[in-house]
Amino acid sequence: MRKQIFQAICTRLTERVPDIQFIDLWNNNVQTLSGGAVWPLPAVFVEFEPIEWRQQNNGARRGDVAVRLHLVTRAVSTHGAKDPKMSDALGFLDLIDQINAAM
Repeated sequence: MRKQIFQAICTRLTERVPDIQFIDLWNNNVQTLSGGAVWPLPAVFVEFEPIEWRQQNNGARRGDVAVRLHLVTRAVSTHGAKDPKMSDALGFLDLIDQINAAM
């Protein structure tokens, strides 16, 4: 089931958010970065939160599958709100909106 959800998320993001360069499973990927990314950016990592199963009749079970998307982008250094690079620095907010709309 998680495999199909992951594949559906990949398909949807690839079709609707072309700026995303890389999609993978979350594995605390950013903890091992030491100065440079090893994947193209922007990248999205899909994390499956633990499922709390509830028993139903006839041995069936039901659970809610929560998914967290981690967006990793390149940092843009700015010096205050009037910095000309601020629009580039805030570009990730547009990307978040596009991801939310795609989901």
